[in-house]
Amino acid sequence: MTQSGKQGHKNDPTDDDPSTATQLRPRRAWTGLTAFQRDILKAIAFETGTPYGLAIKGRLENWYGEEINHGRLYPNLDELVEDGLIDKSEIDKRTNGYALTRYGERVLGAGADHLDAVRPTLRYQDTTPEDVGDIAETLPEETPDEFDVPETAAGLGFEVTD
Repeated sequence: MTQSGKQGHKNDPTDDDPSTATQLRPRRAWTGLTAFQRDILKAIAFETGTPYGLAIKGRLENWYGEEINHGRLYPNLDELVEDGLIDKSEIDKRTNGYALTRYGERVLGAGADHLDAVRPTLRYQDTTPEDVGDIAETLPEETPDEFDVPETAAGLGFEVTD
């Protein structure tokens, strides 16, 4: 049994309401999420089937390159359930599954639209996600010397006066 329900959730506007406020609601919801919550929505969307907490955690750890604490993940999952963006279902006695609600898909779509609108302004606008691959694979193991930060203001090109 899901906790928020696919349809009729308080945050899920009906399709037949053409008002501007209703149409902007997913965009406003997207901007109100933390970056971590946005990444949780993306992680759920990337998973096949019904992703469970540890699968979402694993994907986020892969993206971030560091461990994600349970105390960070599960309260955010619960908040996304309360906001009607994801459904929570029991897979077994110890495992919950998570899925985007229809409204969650709209909010994630609004975020994708927002990012797509920025793409034409990017210097490398011909780069596609397929070109980039997994973010963890694109990070160098060590920072090249050319990226070392000068330690003084003079090294940054600022005039230094006494």
